[in-house]
Amino acid sequence: MRKVFFTICFMLMAAIASNAQSFAVSQLKNAKWERVYPQLIGEEEVINFTNTQYIIKLMYPTLDKTITQTYPYYLSETKTLTFDNSQVGKNTKGKYLVVWVEQYQQTYCFNIISVSKDFFKISFCEGEMAVYKKKK
Repeated sequence: MRKVFFTICFMLMAAIASNAQSFAVSQLKNAKWERVYPQLIGEEEVINFTNTQYIIKLMYPTLDKTITQTYPYYLSETKTLTFDNSQVGKNTKGKYLVVWVEQYQQTYCFNIISVSKDFFKISFCEGEMAVYKKKK
């Protein structure tokens, strides 16, 4: 019984610690991240970050076409649907990636699940997940 109690306490503490994890822009920059999940049919997506820009490159090999889109972003400790332009380039740590898409006049909020040397995982605040692998 005591073992079960300690196991449950340990699992609960681990869940709280992982939920509280913050990420830094420096973990995302200087790399190109290729989307590997969910797989896109007839399309490839590669993203990268600068201090102030979230850059998405969409490639359509069968059409021989590439589209590059650039958006301002910042990281936030809290989930938000209101974009604060004054935080771009300044707020460099957080659990959420907050992106402004001018053409739609809309803020998008992504929950950063994990960042490692090889993978970057995010979920849309609605719950759908995307996984990116660092391009070599």
